[in-house]
Amino acid sequence: MKQFKKQSREYKLLKSTWKLNLMKYDKLNKKTPYYDWHFKDYLTQEHVVLDGLDCSKELKNAY
Repeated sequence: MKQFKKQSREYKLLKSTWKLNLMKYDKLNKKTPYYDWHFKDYLTQEHVVLDGLDCSKELKNAY
């Protein structure tokens, strides 16, 4: 987490959605988008997790 600036999108992806990273991939909502005020966009839970995994190779390998 220290490698990202606090205002960056990567930091917000990992910090604000940590509960989604703990969920099993099968349980994530893949169809219904919701408005996320951190990113000012409509995203599905799957999209948020996959974007967060793209930020860190270590996290991607562990997930």
